[in-house]
Amino acid sequence: MLAKQVVDGVETRFVRDTNFNVLQERDSNNNAARSYVWDEVSPGGIGGLLELTQNGQHYNYLYDGKGNVSALIDASQQVVESYKYDSFGKLISKSGTVDQPYMFSTKPYYEGYGKSYYEYRFYDPTCGKWMTRDPRGEGADINLYRVVGNDSVNFIDPYGLYTWPYTPVGWAGAIVSSVGFALLAPGVAVATPVAIGVIAAGGLIQVYDLLTMPSTVKNAAEDLANKSVRPYFNNHTCITNHIDQ
Repeated sequence: MLAKQVVDGVETRFVRDTNFNVLQERDSNNNAARSYVWDEVSPGGIGGLLELTQNGQHYNYLYDGKGNVSALIDASQQVVESYKYDSFGKLISKSGTVDQPYMFSTKPYYEGYGKSYYEYRFYDPTCGKWMTRDPRGEGADINLYRVVGNDSVNFIDPYGLYTWPYTPVGWAGAIVSSVGFALLAPGVAVATPVAIGVIAAGGLIQVYDLLTMPSTVKNAAEDLANKSVRPYFNNHTCITNHIDQ
């Protein structure tokens, strides 16, 4: 996970909760520049970012049916920022006056680089591919860069590690792992050899303990997340489309 970043000489420090959601962005003097409020039951925070506070102003987030940020409203319920994407998250249009990072799949988008940050990997929505290899290896997918099985209509990926089914009524009770589907009954918590432990209740799935994943997977993922991604931003070129992946 990113604990700190420096972009164009500006340092930002991140304070996170136990689900890796950013609670505050702080400057180099440890002053809060942005503060966030999250719904704790949303896996990876997708569709679960509720409120932003910055420059003394409060904003609330609106979403489409897949947990993508579609708009921000201010304290008077006026739309002050709006976004539109293609099915794989490429930003098609943006309007408004509020500078904030969370967009497709409720993930921070680095607009200058055209990449989204999913805690364990960066994603290129123009190519529809991850920027780095799957830390779980080919046991999860022979294509180490493929995103949500090329099916962004029915699936999401909370952290850049696992594909989750999605239904219009909420998060489906299953996760895709290298051993297939780990099906859940309401209120049942599981931890498969490669799956994150989850709780399914009321149509939602909640990550309850990411530390239960095998140390080999966790260490590999953290190693990838901690490496510098700037060379990928500067040199990466799309050579395929979503269908060819």
